[in-house]
Amino acid sequence: CNELDVPITVHKIDVKNAAQKGESIELAARRIRYEVFDSIDADFIATAHNANDSLETFLINFSRGTGLKGLTGIPAVRDRFIRPLIKCSRDEILAYITDNGLSYVTDSSNLTNEYTRNKFRHNVVEPLKKIAPEIVSVATRNMEQLGLDNDFIEASANELFTAAFNEGRGLKTELLLASHRAVAGRVLIKYAKMLTNRAPDSFHINLMLDICRSKNAS
Repeated sequence: CNELDVPITVHKIDVKNAAQKGESIELAARRIRYEVFDSIDADFIATAHNANDSLETFLINFSRGTGLKGLTGIPAVRDRFIRPLIKCSRDEILAYITDNGLSYVTDSSNLTNEYTRNKFRHNVVEPLKKIAPEIVSVATRNMEQLGLDNDFIEASANELFTAAFNEGRGLKTELLLASHRAVAGRVLIKYAKMLTNRAPDSFHINLMLDICRSKNAS
């Protein structure tokens, strides 16, 4: 930063003591990091996420069981957050650094298998690259396509929610049942989050749809 005349501010936080009850260090660090970002007065905030990070996010979400949205990776733009390196693989970035004689810092915590993301990085992605060397770029293209599919279904769900929502009386079930399950399920998620601030899983969405079809509402 001194060489490039770029102003720098460093925030130091004791994450271990700042973690909430039942919150992992990994999640606490992410929450606190974005709390710091929120305090910054800027039009845009650029983060250094790359294509490997996006693939790791895909695999983590896939292993935990997630909807289509969780399989679209890390978005290039979200609100004022931009990720200019999201389509560049880690190997491409390191090659650029080597070719241009740049120095960089490796976070020592990235070298351990203590955290979930690191376990996927070292034990899943690296062996996978040996089997399919182009896996990062192929996964990036697939996640882009999944993102387009997700946007279409989400837009359809928003339209259906507007049509089916009956203020004070819930949802018009006949409209839900006349729609594709993928769209109706998202409407139920939106409705549940509006009421409870929690999103139901696929098991409970199926139960809700069964109630909609049932002659006996109990």
